[in-house]
Amino acid sequence: MLTVFALICYGYGSDITRGLRYKFSYYPAILILAGGIFSAYWSQRSPNGSLSVTVPFRKHRLSGRRLIQLTWTLSLISTLLVVTDFAFIKFYAPDRFIPFVQQHSENPIVFATTEEIAAQPTVIGAKFLSIGWEIERHYPPEAEASGWALAPKFFVLREGYGIETSVASRLDATVNQIPLPFDLWAIRRHIDQEDPFLTDIPSVCRLDSQTPHGNKGGYSYVHYQCDG
Repeated sequence: MLTVFALICYGYGSDITRGLRYKFSYYPAILILAGGIFSAYWSQRSPNGSLSVTVPFRKHRLSGRRLIQLTWTLSLISTLLVVTDFAFIKFYAPDRFIPFVQQHSENPIVFATTEEIAAQPTVIGAKFLSIGWEIERHYPPEAEASGWALAPKFFVLREGYGIETSVASRLDATVNQIPLPFDLWAIRRHIDQEDPFLTDIPSVCRLDSQTPHGNKGGYSYVHYQCDG
């Protein structure tokens, strides 16, 4: 699998190195390899056979079949811990961020962000898309208990490769096309003093005095109230 990644990156010229952290790309191959190894132990029923194993730190031996059963049980338990969010929890928590946004918004909500476009294909939009996906799954606007007065809107401003106009000018032009009033939540990678969402406030908006910018659920945000 590492060879395949290397061929795509250095042969085809596409940077997919970030994909190595996602185990689904090579996990099936690991399962096949593990299954082949364990198959030799399955027929060993006696703890005194040639394929039995010694339990670490104890003078006790397990048969090959018992070892596989124990491995399967522990694997099942650890898998259940992951899928029920008791382990390896993602650092983005849209289920915490969305209620926070609703609580601190008086008007219809608009989410905005910027995305850095590179010359080579790369992964973009994961943080922003996670908000939309959480809304689709657990906060659908058509549901009465969703907490939305109107369905939230989204827009993305591209920057970087091939983009000549400034983020500030496109931000102002886009915001002016949205019916007033609304609350604008800008999702940022990080917030600093040179962030265009802080230095170039849209003409019809003002920073909310109560929640101007900060971090909630792993999302850095800037909050505007836009009412003209």
